Amino acid sequence: AFQAVARLAGARPRPAFAHGAEVVLGPSSRLAPGVTLLASYHPSQRNTFTGTLTAEAFDAVFARARALGADPVPHRPPTRCRTARRPGAAPPGRSGSA
Repeated sequence: AFQAVARLAGARPRPAFAHGAEVVLGPSSRLAPGVTLLASYHPSQRNTFTGTLTAEAFDAVFARARALGADPVPHRPPTRCRTARRPGAAPPGRSGSA
């Protein structure tokens, strides 16, 4: 997923995946110039049981994300996303029963 997003963003040179890798999207990025992509191993049983991903390493990625989020970065305003609903389904947050 990391390399797919980096490719879609137009990151050059193409970054190699590694746990904790960071890529700052440049001004020519098609997604969000100035935003940093962070990579992490998936917290699957295989990765955690084999020690490929430790709790400390996983926590470190989130600590870095929090630190990056504290810095103001110029970005595009968020876009509104409408979630698809089945016809006749109650809106999110409503049970539909009276």
